[in-house]
Amino acid sequence: MTIFEFLRMFEKELAVALIPSPHLDAEVILSLALKKDRSYVLAHGFDLLSLAHARAARALLKRRLRHEPIAFIRGSQLFYGRLFAVNRHTLIPRAETELIIEKLTQELPHSWNGTFVDIGTGSGALAVTLLCEFPRAQAVAIDISLGALTVARKNARHNQVSKRVKFLHGNLLKPLTQELPRLKQPCIMVANLPYVPTKIWKRSERQVRAFEPRTAIDGGADGLKYYRALLQQLKKTSYPPATLWSEIDSSHSHHFPTLVATYFSRACINIFKDLNNRARLARTEF
Repeated sequence: MTIFEFLRMFEKELAVALIPSPHLDAEVILSLALKKDRSYVLAHGFDLLSLAHARAARALLKRRLRHEPIAFIRGSQLFYGRLFAVNRHTLIPRAETELIIEKLTQELPHSWNGTFVDIGTGSGALAVTLLCEFPRAQAVAIDISLGALTVARKNARHNQVSKRVKFLHGNLLKPLTQELPRLKQPCIMVANLPYVPTKIWKRSERQVRAFEPRTAIDGGADGLKYYRALLQQLKKTSYPPATLWSEIDSSHSHHFPTLVATYFSRACINIFKDLNNRARLARTEF
């Protein structure tokens, strides 16, 4: 069979399985099996597929038919123009999260040399990207998942920023409490904590519920469970950061500022919208 024939066959099977983008996914699967890019697949559609490549493609197709995300099948995801390794220990970086990088690169000079603290670093996408964008900065990246930290360290090495980032294992700020006073100032915190309300997580796509870690997505009944805990921890320290940038759910545009004011009455909070005109990012200045 030719590559085009396999594409048509795979597309039909993916469509029957209710995969959202069957044509695109069929192209990606064949490109992964051939270890070529998608343009090669499209340009060589009349080439016969070898038995070895056909078997490899079929094995990848079976994974996608079980609704495993393409990013996990590929083992990487593009974020802010860089490839990041991902697996089932990490959340797949989303385009919406790039808004944090965009805002910080607009606000800070390229020569900024303070410390970024990435709470719930996951794959390390935020911490590593910030270090790439600000070559004089340092970072501390924290996660409660040892598996996620292993992936984050790999991404730091791949992007050649390992010497400027310290990875800590623990719950939110707990592993950092004693070190906050010693961090190179100024200090800016970024946090993409689990913020999806449980009832919405239960209705999310199968590939999200079945493969991405629930602990990286489900934010409790109101979606603010972990931000509430983070603010409680910050309140107990004498060294709050200069600024906290938080990715939030679109329903939190009013609830998040109210929550922050409960702990920091003088804090200044700004809400930013994503490309879909939904509240997505909160900037808290303490």
